[in-house]
Amino acid sequence: MTVAKEYKLTLNLNEAIEDFNPDLTEEQIEMIARDICLKWSYSDMYNQVEHKALEFMKLADFGYETEHESIDHEMHR
Repeated sequence: MTVAKEYKLTLNLNEAIEDFNPDLTEEQIEMIARDICLKWSYSDMYNQVEHKALEFMKLADFGYETEHESIDHEMHR
């Protein structure tokens, strides 16, 4: 199945960090952003996307039935 349009989520860490604390220097912002980027785990984000997609599939009645009760439970927290 081919997806007609791609959707991406992007976040500029430097801008986000500066929003959180505008008094930081560029060097401090870069140091923090680099540390976050190097240590970031995408598994939580991927799991959130999975749960939102499964929830949408069920609500939109796309014929998707979950195989695991735990997924159903977590989607409706």
